[in-house]
Amino acid sequence: MLYFRKNIDISSTSPENLQKLMDFKQRMKDKTLWWEYNDEHDFKDTFKQHLQEFLNSTWLKENMAEVTEERKTLSQEKVNVSFTSQELTMFYKWANSEDSRYMVVRDRSGVGVIMGPKTGYHFKRGKEEAEWKDFMKRLLDLGYIQIKRVDKENNPIYEITKKGYDFANTLNY
Repeated sequence: MLYFRKNIDISSTSPENLQKLMDFKQRMKDKTLWWEYNDEHDFKDTFKQHLQEFLNSTWLKENMAEVTEERKTLSQEKVNVSFTSQELTMFYKWANSEDSRYMVVRDRSGVGVIMGPKTGYHFKRGKEEAEWKDFMKRLLDLGYIQIKRVDKENNPIYEITKKGYDFANTLNY
């Protein structure tokens, strides 16, 4: 990705160097993303957006291919998805917390899941962890959450979608 600032002072630049820059831009146009920006704030926002799009379209796509394939299989089977009252309570609390962070922490005693600042769950590995993963997968399949990114340990970080917030608003907890 190449970025060029607009509106720069070119008075001290030779015509030959300007031509070299224009030629370089033209050559790179078909080989990579290049973009012009106005100022450092514009650059920050534009670069952030492009980086996220790149990660979503390439790196994240490759790392999450297995999850995507599982989601396709489930949607093709037209599975009737249901939740326990405990799962619905957890989702409601998550959707209605001030901070919708989602984080997984693994240690020797098990797995901790943090959903917002005041909602946390801890369980031992094994059946409880498998049930938790199944819960998150059902939320994904329904479009109530989406994968925002993956952490350093390749755990997905989720965020609630508009459809998910709309669903949470229908719950009475």
